[in-house]
Amino acid sequence: MQKRLVQVTATAVLFATMAMPAFAGNGHEKGRGWGFGGIGVGLRQGIKVEKRAAKDLKKMLRDVRKDARKDDDGDEDEAKSACLTPAEETYAAAIKAADAARETALAPARASFAAAIKAAMTARLSALASARTTFLASDMGSAAQAAFIDAYVKADADWHVALRAAQDAFAGARATVEATWTAAKLKATADFKAAKMQCADTAPAPTPSGDTTAPSAVTNLLLSGVTSSSISLVWTAPGDDNATGTAASYDVRYSTSPIVTAADFTVAAQATGEPAPMIAGSAQSMTVSGLTTGATYFFAIEAQDEAGNVSALSNVPSMATL
Repeated sequence: MQKRLVQVTATAVLFATMAMPAFAGNGHEKGRGWGFGGIGVGLRQGIKVEKRAAKDLKKMLRDVRKDARKDDDGDEDEAKSACLTPAEETYAAAIKAADAARETALAPARASFAAAIKAAMTARLSALASARTTFLASDMGSAAQAAFIDAYVKADADWHVALRAAQDAFAGARATVEATWTAAKLKATADFKAAKMQCADTAPAPTPSGDTTAPSAVTNLLLSGVTSSSISLVWTAPGDDNATGTAASYDVRYSTSPIVTAADFTVAAQATGEPAPMIAGSAQSMTVSGLTTGATYFFAIEAQDEAGNVSALSNVPSMATL
């Protein structure tokens, strides 16, 4: 009677211990079993980073496209939009290609991970079944019970070792794929930003509405302070609109031939270091260096306003270097 009671108690313990890990949730932490849902849980952990990366990519693409369209109103905005269209298409194609390559490269890693999890689960269940069969065929005494517990613990430990190995293998493969995908994404972004900057640089400067009045011409350009290689220029600042306001810039040119027409001015040498225009009526000056000794030079100046209106040609004085 006592032996029969021991057998029944041992059998109850056996079935209870075998049922708990198989049906108690996912149970993948602290030595508990995974059950048949372990494969799905492992895969969900494996692709969690991928989902976050895809979400970040969508936000980045949205922000980049939003920045690309932050331009001024009018013709300039239309010109930039037309310039950016090919760059946007190239960027979208590059991101799509990178995503496709990433998914293609991850597919074998996912398959290997699932196969490893399935094999580990099969091995665990097989070991537990073998331990159960051995126990039921024994005298179910203390030694048999201890042997069953040892077999159960080993099967569970082997499962967790195999699970960790599969996770590490998948993480390593994914890291390599993610690095390639990130590099492609960064290159596409850098290329798009470069195209955007190029479009901004080549876009025509906006013309203030209604400003068609050019600065007045300089009529009192004088030469002085001559040396063997330099001549100083003095003049009165013109206005922005005729003789009022402040012009935007000067264009000073010189030549050893007379400067009579606009064509002569265009082919003349352009001076460097022109001062910023001052308010109309102010005295301004500059020195042109690097001239040839004993040569006669003709000088002329034009003023330009912010709208791109250019003044008429100034008077054209001449002087010879020492």
